[in-house]
Amino acid sequence: DFCLSRGLGDVYKRQDLNKVQSSGILGILHKATQSSGRTLFHDKMYPIRKRIAENLGLLWGAYHFGTSGNGIDQANAFLDYAEPNNDTLLVLDFEVVTTSGESNMSLQEARDFVSQVQLKTGKYPGIYGGSLLKEVLKQESGIDPILSKCWLWIAQYASAPDLPIGWDNYTLWQFTDGVHGPGALPVDGIGLCDRDVFNGDENDLNVFWKENRV
Repeated sequence: DFCLSRGLGDVYKRQDLNKVQSSGILGILHKATQSSGRTLFHDKMYPIRKRIAENLGLLWGAYHFGTSGNGIDQANAFLDYAEPNNDTLLVLDFEVVTTSGESNMSLQEARDFVSQVQLKTGKYPGIYGGSLLKEVLKQESGIDPILSKCWLWIAQYASAPDLPIGWDNYTLWQFTDGVHGPGALPVDGIGLCDRDVFNGDENDLNVFWKENRV
């Protein structure tokens, strides 16, 4: 399997990306930002790990954790901090918010975010999601005209993923959070962490990255 890490878990002081690469991980999708305005969060390790990963030749991606609020503002804040440099895969993380004082991003806010990223970069980002994404799209009772243009990063810790309305297949599948799901094994250099598999072989992965990076 060709696996990627959705960031590096919650352990921030004991990362060794050389060991990560040697363990068979091909790329990293790292949190860059969350929310916007007065609650805007920047992951301070993002630019540091980005530089290290790129020097090692690891594929690199950035994601924004969406919350309730202006979707365009969130997209702009994300792009300003992530600073995509023609090699960065971009993703909207659309899931249940657990941060105190914040609430879930709405479907319209997600559309606005995706549309703004496409407007500024020329590429639709991927969308990451699980139960919340499935629920809101099911309520719409149809294929979403905007979000369905995004490639899908599905999260489901099961033997096979159940896809949201609007996608016939996934591009990335997060199959474990490091504890739950099949293959919940530690990664050398990180330990237990979120892990994902690409729907294809390594050549397909590199082609996909080149076609969708910003």
